[in-house]
Amino acid sequence: MSWAQGYAILLTMRFLLTILLGFIFLLQFGCGSEAVNYKVAYLLSINDTTYLKLKGKRVGMHFSGTYEDSTLIPITKTEGKIEGIDIPVQKGNYNYKGYILIDKNDLTVNLLIDDTDDSKLRSDTWNGKYSLVR
Repeated sequence: MSWAQGYAILLTMRFLLTILLGFIFLLQFGCGSEAVNYKVAYLLSINDTTYLKLKGKRVGMHFSGTYEDSTLIPITKTEGKIEGIDIPVQKGNYNYKGYILIDKNDLTVNLLIDDTDDSKLRSDTWNGKYSLVR
């Protein structure tokens, strides 16, 4: 075996070891989108607009650990079925499809995000069943 062949093998092994260690790091610390939603939602009124406040835990993408996250979804009524298309969104955000169902103190969120850039419907990470606190 020549010196050049040995050096090439050493570089290849170093490259493979780096890839393996990176993969182990991702497995150990996660790589992103694990979401855990709390089972309680809140009905809020802010400046004549009614919102659903949903809270949950998210895994950080660039650091190990979790953080608490929340969202406010503006709604047009506090009982019955609200179609996703009827949920107002800020300019520059995608529209919703699907629905929100409010039945007394039970809330079901089943929304899809209408990603028009990629022509895909993506499931909202806040989907699920909640107990509603009024």
